[in-house]
Amino acid sequence: MNIDFKKNKKKNVYHIDKARLDAKVKVIDEKYDEEILYEVSYIMHTKNNFEDIDFKENTSISKDIFDLKFKYNTSFWENQNQQMLTQEMKKFINNLDPKNREYKIKTNL
Repeated sequence: MNIDFKKNKKKNVYHIDKARLDAKVKVIDEKYDEEILYEVSYIMHTKNNFEDIDFKENTSISKDIFDLKFKYNTSFWENQNQQMLTQEMKKFINNLDPKNREYKIKTNL
């Protein structure tokens, strides 16, 4: 992992300017007796640190995502490249019980 910091002279504080994380994952497939090595690099660049940014809120920060009053947009999920709509996600969405408002998740993001 490499991290470069930059000093904001006006505020006299440091912030991350650039960062890179390289990772390797070995997958062992016992069925076919093979090993696959995956390599990935995550690169982050930041800019305009500590500047005020004006934005228009379109939802409440405390509101549950399942309570938002937006229509489900299939086209969005099929065409964006950040998180594709998998069959498992479709099954989950279709099986949501409107009475159940308690969801728990784990993430590494």
